[in-house]
Amino acid sequence: MTDFFNKLENFLFDVLGLILPGLILIIIVATPLLMFDFKHITSEQIDHSTLLSTFKFFSSQLSKLTLLDSTYTISLIILFSYILGHLIKVFSIIFYDFGRLIFDNSIVKLFDLIAGYIFEETKYGKKLSSIKYLKDFVSPINNTIRKILTFQSSSYFPENEPLVEECVKIINKRLNTSYPNKWYSIYKFSVVINSQEKLKSLSGFFLAKYNLYRSLSFLFVVTFLYFMLFYNATELVLAEEVKNIKTLIVITSFLLWFTFHVKFKRYWTLCGNETLVSLFYFLNRGLLSKIETDNSDAG
Repeated sequence: MTDFFNKLENFLFDVLGLILPGLILIIIVATPLLMFDFKHITSEQIDHSTLLSTFKFFSSQLSKLTLLDSTYTISLIILFSYILGHLIKVFSIIFYDFGRLIFDNSIVKLFDLIAGYIFEETKYGKKLSSIKYLKDFVSPINNTIRKILTFQSSSYFPENEPLVEECVKIINKRLNTSYPNKWYSIYKFSVVINSQEKLKSLSGFFLAKYNLYRSLSFLFVVTFLYFMLFYNATELVLAEEVKNIKTLIVITSFLLWFTFHVKFKRYWTLCGNETLVSLFYFLNRGLLSKIETDNSDAG
């Protein structure tokens, strides 16, 4: 029964991980419709704006949707959200692949080079990092900038690197093979072991959250760009109170992107680390049992 509920929880989280981003995207796209009173916008203004014409079309379609049976409408929205969720997931992967290429492999390296130059000890005196108060002040700023600029996260906690080598060593010894010391291979091996041996692990839960937060992170990048386009294209016909919340929308979009940008990288590391520890535990389970037996006999 416990196994059933665990599978049900993972299934629901996977589904929600697709439906929720899709539903949020629908809400974001539809939000500008609430900012317009089309009765006060002339037909000429609508005809000369692709964006306004699109909003006008969707506004009329939404009006028709509200006339349908509520069960049918909700089912249609859920289905559409699920489909959109898949698109968001795929494009979020592409977005972060380009992010790693542009930022991690170039801009971050340049940032590290500049930071290293500033904090290295030179012939002109002590390095700046040795000045306590300056170091305490600069450190959180440096960490925050790195969190913004970095699009790739470590697959497990760095201090667990010896576990990787030990796992590969044990696998090769027991199976008399040359199993590759590559993280993806080790990860897949551990996933199979967890499934076949029914080991309790949070890796699947962490992976589901990782996928959800990556999608949400990408979604709020789209939100930022979408509203910038919206304000630039409709500035002449917007009410003043709508114009006044532009800064709030932009800042909120950035903060939400940053939040999920950090969290998705965090859960990728947690997923990999949980998988690695599970594998290490399984490979050494016999040894642990022997130690417990020896301790029991000694007692």
